[in-house]
Amino acid sequence: MIDIKLKTFYSLVKTKNMTLTAKMLNMTQPGVSKHIKFLEEKLDTKLIDIVGKKIKITKAGYLLESGIYQMIVLENQIYQKINAANNKTKTYKIGATKTIGAYLVSDLMKNYMKKYNCNIILTVDNTNEILKKLNRKDIEFALVEGVFSLNEYNTKEIMEDSLVYVSSLEANIESNKSLDEILDDVLILREEGSGTRKLLENRLSDHNLNIKNFKNYMEIGDITAIKDLISKDMGSSFISKLAVKKEIKENKLKIQNISNFKIERKLYYVWCKGENTNFIDTFIKHNELLLNNYK
Repeated sequence: MIDIKLKTFYSLVKTKNMTLTAKMLNMTQPGVSKHIKFLEEKLDTKLIDIVGKKIKITKAGYLLESGIYQMIVLENQIYQKINAANNKTKTYKIGATKTIGAYLVSDLMKNYMKKYNCNIILTVDNTNEILKKLNRKDIEFALVEGVFSLNEYNTKEIMEDSLVYVSSLEANIESNKSLDEILDDVLILREEGSGTRKLLENRLSDHNLNIKNFKNYMEIGDITAIKDLISKDMGSSFISKLAVKKEIKENKLKIQNISNFKIERKLYYVWCKGENTNFIDTFIKHNELLLNNYK
């Protein structure tokens, strides 16, 4: 097992934030500082420089991070080989953000488990929470929508998606509306921490608008509940096209085109740098053909 002090430093390099590192590792901030100080004394060199409120990693610090990365890879490979030698049924923990968790990941899991003898434990949550679980190593990899820092992780694109403005059949649907015209609608949106919401907020900001510019809005943390409210003509919402594919096809909901306001995004496989990728690579490759049917 890799020493907890090394894991602490490795996490700090990724976050460059003492408080966030402490939360990720379920430690106190003084505990993080103590681990870093121990390593600096042990190696007789500075690993970080604190300038104001910013943490900068020294050259020696990056060398140590590279070494820890290799240790993590080796540790994972050893565990993988031991499990294979014992011929044990492997258990994998994966995470998915809410849209993917509700409308995509079950098909991918089913397709994978038809061929491979394994157990899969799935956690579904919003983007912020899933990434926290990934950083804490609670899950091995995640399927993520929304806005996050791509350069902090290893990623592979799953597919492209878009957010569409969805209304009930009873709503006044014109061929095209301007963004200003829908500000009088009741907007139903996801909760804070949702990748879908963050993406919407970013696009509204591009037009010098925010959620509060809408006459009224509701925050709902469940996609199914949002669609139910829309069907009852209680509001409209920007929803993943993937999530309303069935309702649109069955003519239960309608898409309203908004002039000069498109929200495109990509869905990603995401895993931490240094993680063993045998399961991840196999999962991705095995599901490539299935995903072509979604495009």
